[in-house]
Amino acid sequence: VLSTYVMTLARGGSNLAVWVALFRAGGVGRSILSIVVFFVGELVLLVSAARLARLPRILAWGTRHRSSLTAIANVALGVLSLLVARTFT
Repeated sequence: VLSTYVMTLARGGSNLAVWVALFRAGGVGRSILSIVVFFVGELVLLVSAARLARLPRILAWGTRHRSSLTAIANVALGVLSLLVARTFT
């Protein structure tokens, strides 16, 4: 779980432009809160995923649909970031 956690954080660097805009729009307090929520949420999701991956049916389903799930998650994150940063107002 630790190596996946570190890798997820490292891969997040590719979204630096999104995070910088989000943090600038929110101020220091909101930025710190966002970072804490991200770390805690990431840890909960990774531990949950590790437990679910032990179930053969879940593992087979995830393997079969991983491309679609990844695309949906990336689009949702991008849209949410733009909305929180008030890009459209």
